[in-house]
Amino acid sequence: AHTQGLLAHDTPTLMGREGPLGLEPSTDLIQIQAALAETGQGRTALGIAGSPPWDVIPDVRETLERARTIGAVVEGGELVALIPLLEAAGRLAGYGRAIATDAPELGRALGSLPTVGPLRDRLRHALDDDGTLRDDASPAVRRVRARLRGLRRELVKRLGGIFQQPSAGP
Repeated sequence: AHTQGLLAHDTPTLMGREGPLGLEPSTDLIQIQAALAETGQGRTALGIAGSPPWDVIPDVRETLERARTIGAVVEGGELVALIPLLEAAGRLAGYGRAIATDAPELGRALGSLPTVGPLRDRLRHALDDDGTLRDDASPAVRRVRARLRGLRRELVKRLGGIFQQPSAGP
């Protein structure tokens, strides 16, 4: 538990801190050798390129888990919160390319992260910083919002006309 606590203490993200706390010692020689090789590549990567750029990765696990449910609704604010994660994926893939020669397994793992730039760009285009859907998110949204504005103006005009009419009295 002491070793896990030390690892967790030196981990910059909440998700990273939870990982070591759940580790159990192993007696499986192959598993131990793999973990030591992974650790060695991590130390090499740190020496070559410094710390990986994951200090800005938000914890969006709850949102992602909920989104897996068919029919689930994810609010705009939650979608906006995904953007830093999507941005980090590209930076981590770049970090993987930078270390690939000297830490090939780690470089390959980071380099195999999915390309999410188009999704990130689409979310940025469609949502304001607070998660509000923008009028220009799509042609359909633009048309619906223009129609709503027109209907609102018509309603205000009609109500104004009704209130301008003399009342019939009691």
